Parts: sequence; C-alpha cells; structure tokens
Amino acid sequence: MATRDVYLQTGTNAGGAFAFGRLTERRTIVVEEGACARYNEVPSAPPWTRDLRSKLIVEGIWVPRERLCYRQVRDYEYQSLSSASNALMGGMTDGYKEWLCIFCKKSVKKCKC
Repeated sequence: MATRDVYLQTGTNAGGAFAFGRLTERRTIVVEEGACARYNEVPSAPPWTRDLRSKLIVEGIWVPRERLCYRQVRDYEYQSLSSASNALMGGMTDGYKEWLCIFCKKSVKKCKC
C-alpha cells in the first residue's frame, strides 16, 4: 500500500480539531505542520492520551494558540491513526473512523482508493 493523504476534522463538540496527514505503509501517520488540536482533554481521556499530549507540548511540537487550540509547529509521526486522533481530539477515538481519505471523503476504514 502506498502512502495516502488523509484528514481529520471535527465539529465544535470536539473543540474543532483539524489536521492533514499521510498514512504510511507501516500504518503510522505523519500529521502535517499546522494541525490544530483540541485545547482541553475530555474528562474520560485515557492516561496514554494525556501522556502523549503532555509529551508533544513539552517537546515543543504543540504550542498553545490563545487557549483555542494547540497548533502543531512541525510534521510529527504518530504510531497509529488512533494515537493521532486521540491526541488531537483529547479523548478516546477510533482512528480508522475519524481519519478520512482526502479523495473519496470516506473513513480510512471504508476507503477503497
């Protein structure tokens, strides 16, 4: 499988997370610079999501943007679609449903591109 362009966009209920990325042959995802992550985690966010978000902030990969969101300032490779969507949306998600193919607009799970 070749790399694939994908995007994540949520409504106001998830704090407006938005990102573009490339799904790799290894099933990791490189989320591109400029992604916007939800500022606050949801109360039910699992510990590993909280840890990843803290790591991204401490390492300077995410910077706060006027308490609206965290802006990702460089490309970053997440270990899975779900780890990326969990971090960006601040809670537990299914990355195969949240990330959409940029061409057919279907979830990665349903995409046949």
